[in-house]
Amino acid sequence: MEEKILPKKRKKRWRIGAQMMVVYLFAVLVPVMILVAVTMHNTYTNQKKQEEDALKYNANLLKTYNSAIKQTLYEISTQIYTISDSIVYNDELLSFLRGEYENEQEIREAANRITLMDKYMGNYAGIEEVYVYVDRADMVDFKQFRVPTDEIKETDWYQKAQEQYAPFWVCSWLPDNYGTYAWRLALVRKMVLVGGEGEAVIVITIRDAYLSSRINNQEYITMISVDDMPVFFGSDKKYCGNSLPEPVIQGKSYDDSGVGVIEENEALYHLSSLDISKTSSDMYLLTYAKVQPAEEPVM
Repeated sequence: MEEKILPKKRKKRWRIGAQMMVVYLFAVLVPVMILVAVTMHNTYTNQKKQEEDALKYNANLLKTYNSAIKQTLYEISTQIYTISDSIVYNDELLSFLRGEYENEQEIREAANRITLMDKYMGNYAGIEEVYVYVDRADMVDFKQFRVPTDEIKETDWYQKAQEQYAPFWVCSWLPDNYGTYAWRLALVRKMVLVGGEGEAVIVITIRDAYLSSRINNQEYITMISVDDMPVFFGSDKKYCGNSLPEPVIQGKSYDDSGVGVIEENEALYHLSSLDISKTSSDMYLLTYAKVQPAEEPVM
């Protein structure tokens, strides 16, 4: 016969069961939950530390890459300046620019004897085009010689060349030797024509494909500008003609790493400046990589 459980005994058993449940919760479940929470916290902390270490490591890589670009630009700019030196002080060219001519045929014959610029354009892969703008009434457009149009005379770089003898670099909307316009880097230099008529300005344009072959990198995004001008080189063409996303102060030296928002993405960047020797220009180099955010642990 089944034993009947009296109400008092039932209540007592219920109390004992509840007490055992409390003991179980505090003795087993709570420690387990604390252990899980501590483990997840430590895992996340370790993950964050690894990400911070990786960020520092990537920042060093980014700075190294940025420095390599700066060295490449220094080498290219120095070579172009040296070439410009040999052009602006070339006796044969200066004699031609100071010469007196009876007609257009005489000018063309004299210009044909100037082969120095043809040599540089043929032998140096970095030069897209060399133009000598000659502002005198009897000059004609022939070979590398150009009569500056009113449109050219209104450009900032041409007006700046009239005001100073110091060479400078520009990023401007310039054509290549096929007449295709793009944002290009060029060295502009005024020529001194002692005893001659008019003025002359030499413009040496850098080939964009050459810059890409020396600078481009699939891993990092790169943008380069001159002074307060638009970007002349970008890993993607969409950057050219725009301002740097990280503002710079003209004349200030930069060698800074940081994390910022670029193109609506958190990015690790390095910004540096290059004081181009023997010219009045500075270049600014921005390289960056997108930062992957840390994942929060699921509790």
